[in-house]
Amino acid sequence: MPEFQGLVQEQNTPIDLCGLHVSEAIHALNYELNNRRKIARSTGRRLQVIIISSTRTPARLTAAVEQYLLEHGIQYTQAQPGLFRVLLQ
Repeated sequence: MPEFQGLVQEQNTPIDLCGLHVSEAIHALNYELNNRRKIARSTGRRLQVIIISSTRTPARLTAAVEQYLLEHGIQYTQAQPGLFRVLLQ
């Protein structure tokens, strides 16, 4: 499926939530993760997604993103505050 390979790479840009209010960020995160999950499933490949919630002290937004991931059973790692790595299958 060569036509999907480019799509997977194209959609693998980080999800940047910096500067958004918490409600806007959660809405955007939900939308992006759902779309990328569909791509991963349709191609049968794993897709690593990077989520950036803040470049500074991120307390409120980062906590909301982490809560979202936990509530939806999405496994993640946090390399540093405000930077999440998720693997979608």
